[in-house]
Amino acid sequence: MTIFGRKKGDMLKSMTGFGKAESAHGAHKVRVEVKSLNSKQADVSVKLPLAYREREMELRNEVTQALVRGKIDVFVSLDSDAPVTDAVLQPQVAEAYYRQIETLAARLGLPVPEDILNSLLRFPDVFSSAPDESALCPWEEVLGCVRSALSQTDDFRRREGQALTSDLMTRVRSIMSFLERVEIMDTRRMDAVRSRIRVHLEESGASGAIDQNRFEQELIYYLEKMDITEEKVRLGNHCAFFLETLDGEELAGRKLGFIAQEMGREINTMGSKASDSEVQQVVVAMKDELEKIKEQLLNIL
Repeated sequence: MTIFGRKKGDMLKSMTGFGKAESAHGAHKVRVEVKSLNSKQADVSVKLPLAYREREMELRNEVTQALVRGKIDVFVSLDSDAPVTDAVLQPQVAEAYYRQIETLAARLGLPVPEDILNSLLRFPDVFSSAPDESALCPWEEVLGCVRSALSQTDDFRRREGQALTSDLMTRVRSIMSFLERVEIMDTRRMDAVRSRIRVHLEESGASGAIDQNRFEQELIYYLEKMDITEEKVRLGNHCAFFLETLDGEELAGRKLGFIAQEMGREINTMGSKASDSEVQQVVVAMKDELEKIKEQLLNIL
């Protein structure tokens, strides 16, 4: 159960989203930003203040539960007027820096500078200080701010999803309209094939010497190889199923991708079997719409 309610019939969501939130607590101010892009998996990157680093896994779980999938970056910053502990020298850090400088100087054939200590004391992490633990902003306050930013991101995704849903519906219906044109063309196409074969036989002068029953059998066999009825029916069913899924399921990105693959298979087979220039032109238009559908589906949750 996630922190955001979902119900059947909700619009699809995009994986693109953004949200931010701020929260003041005493001497502290928490700022949270969440950015989300499309990804096949949940790829979560979290940047937390050092004082809350042990909470990172908990935060990741919150993010994954709320946003499910995508390349998600979460930035949490803390501004504080709370007192900090005195700076403490970290000798092991300074020694590690010195050894590396000494090794580099020997490799370059240069002496180690006499004033190296002054430089070492300015290196990162040689001195450390931390806010007074008793004065830290409570984790629940930080987590509440994160949840607010996640909620905004989810709303952003929903709005983007509405636009994507509208575009996908338009393109699928366009394919269905093209399919209706193929239906009309196909009747003329099969009649033309029969007529063409008979004309060729008559022109060759062999029509009288051919067994008509055998001819009809061969004609039916030939026409069956060019028949696209099954492909038309399956494509129509796939389009209807696509629209049904689009309207009835929220987290349907992968499922819609599978349906689109099946649509593409039927369109390709239709084009290869038709052997008709008019039908193939319509098939090309179908493929163009389907490619745009596939591009949009890459960003659907």
